[in-house]
Amino acid sequence: MAARKPLTIFDREIEATLGVVVRACQDIETILGTTAVTDRLFGAPLGRAVRQQTARINSRRRKAFAYQWQQLLCPLAEELTCIPEAERAGVVRNRVADFGLTDQRGRNKEPRSMVAGANVWVDRDGELWEASIPQSELRSTTMSAPDDAMPGGSVPASFDKSKAKLLRPRNQPAVLLREYEAIYSKLKARKNDLRNAALQAQLFPDVEEATHRRWMEGRTPTPSELALLVAADRAKLVPSRRNLSRFRQLLAEARKIRAKVDSRLKLYRRVTPEEAQRTLQIGFRDQRHNYGTDREWAGVWVSQEPLDANEGTALAATALLEIELALPESAIADYEWVEDAKPHREWLVPAELLNAHAKVRLMSEAEETTLALKRIAKRLKD
Repeated sequence: MAARKPLTIFDREIEATLGVVVRACQDIETILGTTAVTDRLFGAPLGRAVRQQTARINSRRRKAFAYQWQQLLCPLAEELTCIPEAERAGVVRNRVADFGLTDQRGRNKEPRSMVAGANVWVDRDGELWEASIPQSELRSTTMSAPDDAMPGGSVPASFDKSKAKLLRPRNQPAVLLREYEAIYSKLKARKNDLRNAALQAQLFPDVEEATHRRWMEGRTPTPSELALLVAADRAKLVPSRRNLSRFRQLLAEARKIRAKVDSRLKLYRRVTPEEAQRTLQIGFRDQRHNYGTDREWAGVWVSQEPLDANEGTALAATALLEIELALPESAIADYEWVEDAKPHREWLVPAELLNAHAKVRLMSEAEETTLALKRIAKRLKD
């Protein structure tokens, strides 16, 4: 019997990432059940296969390769729970078979390393953050093959993510802009009171007193400068007055990106929480019905503004999806359903078109309230 080739040992970060990949495989295997399919694809066999493929590629691309395996497999376990049991094995088989290393900015481009101490990604107010949760909360299991046992883990669905310690946002300019705009109007109204010690406790208690005192050394900062420093602190940048010019550049970049995003066509779809999660994970699915006509139609209902039960949505449809379509309105003109009696516009758009050209996110209750108030104000104005 030929001796088994020893597995390559990588650096700490790649080993941790591969450890998460292996544990994700175990979660998927648990959901699928122990079958011939899972025996061939998951657990130790796939763990070894990923390591072997990682070892074969250029060392400068290994981190990107391992990271993309993590991005493929870690969300898959939760996704499978929303898919009919008979279809699960096929979905997994296709995802693994179709996987390929991609790199948008060159073959040697690697993803940015997570900040020290981060072990999970957490969504907060629509932005992804590198975060830390207690090791005791990480799901950890022991591999049947010792060679495949590596550090790392996955976040249990039961964990309260509001308790995670946020370390760094993935999109720091966007967070900087949001926080700057939130605090600037308040500081502007108190521009003659910026050195008041009580101001820090009232408006930005999350900023350490020592940091605030350092900002107040020498010339009193303007309301704009102080707002920028507070925003930088919240965006986990280095909140120093020496960096103000750099922060202004980041603000300008974030505003340009926001303006481009705001110019896109925004549509909405009211769904149940379960359908919302399924859509975010695997995309839209066509719904088929005759809708009161003499033929069958297929597509996904979307509207120009959020709808509610008063406008025909199901009572159980309490989640609202925002759909940013990277196409002009003319691209969906043929799918519009025009009814004179309706005060809003609706389209029955093919799922394939939305999945290919749209960015989808789940809106928070606060965002829904803001949209509803804007909608009421617009109707009163009209």
